[in-house]
Amino acid sequence: MHATHATARPTRRAPGAMPRLLSRVAARLPRVPRHRPGGQEPAGAVAPTPAQRRIRMRDGLPDLLWLLLAVLLFALLAGQPGMAAQQSPSAYGATATDAAPLPTHSPNVMHDASGIKGETPMTTPAPWQRFSKPADKELRARLTPLQYEVTQKEGTERAFHNEYWDEKRPGIYVDVVSGEPLFLSSDKYDSGTGWPSFTRPVAPEAVTEHVDRTLWMVRTEVRSRIAGSHLGHVFPDGPAPTGLRYCMNSAALRFVPREAMQAEGYGEFLKMLP
Repeated sequence: MHATHATARPTRRAPGAMPRLLSRVAARLPRVPRHRPGGQEPAGAVAPTPAQRRIRMRDGLPDLLWLLLAVLLFALLAGQPGMAAQQSPSAYGATATDAAPLPTHSPNVMHDASGIKGETPMTTPAPWQRFSKPADKELRARLTPLQYEVTQKEGTERAFHNEYWDEKRPGIYVDVVSGEPLFLSSDKYDSGTGWPSFTRPVAPEAVTEHVDRTLWMVRTEVRSRIAGSHLGHVFPDGPAPTGLRYCMNSAALRFVPREAMQAEGYGEFLKMLP
């Protein structure tokens, strides 16, 4: 029967292995008697060998230093557990840094009336981009009671008895509180509900959506992104191309007709209108 050979396993050096290794190297070096001033050697001293004389001489010093440096470097490398175990990433599969980067989102990407996206760079910040929401007392003074109730208290105006349910002029609808652009007239349609309805906002990031569980039902509330005004709700029963119906309150909106858009800071959206 053949003897079983154990598989050689790499051993890690103990924390004190490097000092012991240097001690062994130092022990193997020949001992050189100390040089006495005046050239007098003690009685019984052994005459130095040529190798010992070379080590003691100035021209032999660099050789000894290189030897010690090589031993020290070897000891340091041998004590690194990760040096011998390094392998290419392909041995274990791709790492997290090899994964494809997440797609980035450009906040200035808007859609035109045909649904094709395009860049709309801003030259100077519009007033609504610098908006800071005022205190509640100031909001009450600036808004009508119905506007305050709808935008700040999630109220709902009466159907067919509001300002924009039957508005057909070309233009843009903005937040009544901040002036931030929300909807284009080219995306408005007659839903028959009595409230202004749109198939989509002027940009996906123009509004935010939240779960609404009031009135014993689950709906999706729509708010403006900057001012946080309550605008209405969105339902999945709209026409093409989105299949969505953004049912908004006129009291939360302010309509800016096409001819006034440039003067009021919405000129960049004119090319989106047909």
